[in-house]
Amino acid sequence: MLKEPEPHVYFLNFGESTLDHELRMHVRDLGDRNPVLDEVNRFINREFKKQHINISFRQMEVYLKNLHGQEYKLVPVEEESKTIITRDDPAQEPPETKLD
Repeated sequence: MLKEPEPHVYFLNFGESTLDHELRMHVRDLGDRNPVLDEVNRFINREFKKQHINISFRQMEVYLKNLHGQEYKLVPVEEESKTIITRDDPAQEPPETKLD
């Protein structure tokens, strides 16, 4: 990233759960763009972690329905037992098919 012209940060918008900023900076060659972006993003990520700043990400619930009308909700589970659980009957055993 070049020191001249100096980088500028603009506060663009209040998002749904974000404060949207844009960082404008100049690089010497177009080929430097991605490495510089990577370095800046990694620096920001490290600084956020040091300051215990967490970024909230949107969450989505996903339901699958088969031809027989059975509905399944995808839920986050432990790494070793990735499965789906039915929405109709929570006590019912999950299907044998596992999602990866």
